[in-house]
Amino acid sequence: MTSGLLRRLTNFAVILALFSLGGPVYWALFMGPGHDITPQMTFLQGLIGGALLLGFYLVVVPSRYGEPLRRAPFLLRFAVFAVAVSMSILITGFLSVWVALGKFDLLAGTEPGWTLYAFVAALAFVIMLGTQVTRMIGGRVLGNVMLGRYHAPRHEDRVFLFIDLEGSTALAQTLGDVGVQRLLTRFFFDISEPVSRHGGEIHAYVGDEAIITWPLGRALRNADCVRCLFAIERAMADRADAYRASFGVVPQFRAGLHGGPIVVSECGDAKRAIVYFGDTINTAARLEQRAKESSHRFLASAWLLEQIDLPSTVRADALGDVALRGRAMPTAVYALSRSGEAAA
Repeated sequence: MTSGLLRRLTNFAVILALFSLGGPVYWALFMGPGHDITPQMTFLQGLIGGALLLGFYLVVVPSRYGEPLRRAPFLLRFAVFAVAVSMSILITGFLSVWVALGKFDLLAGTEPGWTLYAFVAALAFVIMLGTQVTRMIGGRVLGNVMLGRYHAPRHEDRVFLFIDLEGSTALAQTLGDVGVQRLLTRFFFDISEPVSRHGGEIHAYVGDEAIITWPLGRALRNADCVRCLFAIERAMADRADAYRASFGVVPQFRAGLHGGPIVVSECGDAKRAIVYFGDTINTAARLEQRAKESSHRFLASAWLLEQIDLPSTVRADALGDVALRGRAMPTAVYALSRSGEAAA
């Protein structure tokens, strides 16, 4: 089970529990004793309705079948979700009454009508809005901001993967500023799935560059940080025809990978952000810059690779000690490639 799948299943279980508890809350607020519908039935309705909605929003939408919807503007996505809410209420009413009362009445479980729709729609909207905010700033960042974890600077061990689109200046001359921005938007969208699947989070987009990070333990487990890099490469290969049709080129990228101790802190006032400081993140950035100047596309530090059990599909060629800009001491570096590729 990948880190991304485990995280998705955990989210599913937590939100499903909230939906299930929402049923008895609705009963207490709008029904009460003496009503034909019992708290147990509303719990069942919340469980069934939550499973239907979450199955759509957390399973279907993140899949390749939901890609057009994920690209759509927020209001369109909300309209689709509103339809899904309405359908789930009708189906839930039918199923819950069938299970609890043994009769087939499509509308019996939806009493008292619009009050139920409004309650479920409000709950669904809050969850959808929270999901949207989480997607924008990252679930871990949102949680840490709410808990005040980084209100004061603290030390962590993390891994950073810097990815930079090759030839963006030349692409801008060919595609124009708007065209290359459309390409970057598509590229950043398409790398999100493999990053999430391998337990990483996208810390920031800087021009034509993406910064991806993991806690050290998670990155090392199952070599997720390395697997993520080649999963992104594979995603670009799988979408090559679509990129050629839209832009006339297939995105190529360079990458630098390094890990170690950093200092992390919450900064800012009107706009707050989690910011990382230290030699570790600077070294990852310098490795990515070095990759742009060399014949090797993917570079990683020896310090990191010595702690990883590389998959058999990945080859690591030692480049020795390399002088990186801004660092007084040389860094032992490896070039990463697929095991079938010849070393340059």
